[in-house]
Amino acid sequence: QWLAPYLTYTVLIEVEYDFVQAILGAFASLIVLYPLMMVIPIAAKWIMIGRYRPGSYPLWGTFYFRWWFTTTIEAAVPVGYLTGTPLLNIYLRLMGAKIGPNVHLDSDTFAIYDLLNIGEDSSINSDSNMLGYTVEEGQLKIGRITIGKRCFVGARSAMRENTVMEDDSALEDLSLLPRGTVIPRGETWLGSPARKVGQASRVPSERPAPNSAHAGEKTDTTGATPAPLSGAFSLARPSTRRRFFFGVLHGIGLLNFPVLVVAALFPGIVVMNELNYLDPYYWYLLLAPLIGLSFIVLLALEIALVKWVLLGRVKPGRHPLHSFFYLRKWFADQTLDLSLDTLGPLYASVYLTPWYKLLGAKLGHGAEVSTASFISPDLLSIGDESFIADSVSLGAPRVRDGFMTLGLNHIGKRSFIGNSAMLPPG
Repeated sequence: QWLAPYLTYTVLIEVEYDFVQAILGAFASLIVLYPLMMVIPIAAKWIMIGRYRPGSYPLWGTFYFRWWFTTTIEAAVPVGYLTGTPLLNIYLRLMGAKIGPNVHLDSDTFAIYDLLNIGEDSSINSDSNMLGYTVEEGQLKIGRITIGKRCFVGARSAMRENTVMEDDSALEDLSLLPRGTVIPRGETWLGSPARKVGQASRVPSERPAPNSAHAGEKTDTTGATPAPLSGAFSLARPSTRRRFFFGVLHGIGLLNFPVLVVAALFPGIVVMNELNYLDPYYWYLLLAPLIGLSFIVLLALEIALVKWVLLGRVKPGRHPLHSFFYLRKWFADQTLDLSLDTLGPLYASVYLTPWYKLLGAKLGHGAEVSTASFISPDLLSIGDESFIADSVSLGAPRVRDGFMTLGLNHIGKRSFIGNSAMLPPG
């Protein structure tokens, strides 16, 4: 996906298109390529597997090879760009999953699609894991995962195969639902392994009283039609037309998202291409490290620019998913997630602090951050000499009942957060 624009630009220059036409052609190739890439794993799944069926299959056997081949192809395609958008629902349906209307998917960790069933109005939060298979005792074991209506699966939770969540149930953050377990209707489970901790509770979508626990939170003022849930609570259920409208906008954003990366890469590519004509002995390749540095600097500045232009300074609050704020937040968050892959040298270095500060985070003297994810920079403050280890989730937005909740995350002085730990918003 990153090579195609370069090859397109080079070929167009060689056949004597002018510079502007070559640049536009390169970006157009990237926009066209991404939807085509999404077709490949869908075709591979139906050709190699057909429909998944529950059972155990021998390790290194014929079915195992077909499964491995199919999942490996999918892993090579950036499906993760679709997370948090209605487009991921469509992709999963094309792969064979049963996804109800108005389902929010903030994770792409699915594999056994035909045995996945998610009911309407459910919310699957970031980094949750519903693979539907395990390899043990020399067998590939696959099974069903069934999630009812209006369910909630918290960030970084995992559901094993042959598990069920009945309607209106919840599996809280960082919890494991063991194989063969059923969460009864209306219950909330927590822990690893998960156990019942109470009845599922929700925040009313109506504007709270000034002295309530949720005073100051934003409510749905965007035209979504609240639908009855249970008791005095309701959820945001937008019309089909509104869901379609924001689906189209997410699609437009998705196609432009890779362009952001290539825009940072292209100045260096153009320089190297021009030097190629001037230097027949390839001495210009000695400049490659500087070209690499220019990409890191330009992309870091682009991400900061996107964040401030689209969002400004973000405040704690509660926002409907089918709103322009969520659309802008999704796009900005995707660029930050991309930085973990493309700006790797910045993380766990002295250069991350000034960039985080540029994004709006408050970092004290001597604070060190490794590969943190899901941050909302304006809502993050880290005290002097604190250390954030690898893969820590810092304030991932909590999505439930059609709303996204953002909250402050404050870490004091000389504090330590270990690998893969999680701080929920607030």
